[in-house]
Amino acid sequence: MLRFNAENMYHELDRFEKKYRYPVCVTISVLNGVFGKEEVRRQGYAAISEDYFLLVADYESVDSDEVIYHRLPVTGMNSVKVRKADKINMHIISVRGITAEGKKYRIRISVTGSEAGNSLPDQGENCIKFINELRKWSEEI
Repeated sequence: MLRFNAENMYHELDRFEKKYRYPVCVTISVLNGVFGKEEVRRQGYAAISEDYFLLVADYESVDSDEVIYHRLPVTGMNSVKVRKADKINMHIISVRGITAEGKKYRIRISVTGSEAGNSLPDQGENCIKFINELRKWSEEI
């Protein structure tokens, strides 16, 4: 069974071999097809690299150690929308674009500042900075 903690988060994000900031625990949904049918990827981690990539590492399933790595350049993003979910402390980020390899994508990232209690002590502060950075991107696109 997976444990979401700071050690695992840094381990997975370090695999991108990029300097990053604002690492957070997130829920990832990959949207497929014309009508945006969701393929839920469960939990994972996200951060923003210093060279303006959205880095996302998510586990293929709850009982799997298989990790899928998404390295999404801001220059390839067609749309970034950030909204706050009603009545809960959660933000939902919808991102559309083209990967560095030229493949189209549509993903939805859900993030909250109170994720996983004490196992991610910087989640609250990083969540605010992560959201603010993505809001800046949404204004520039």
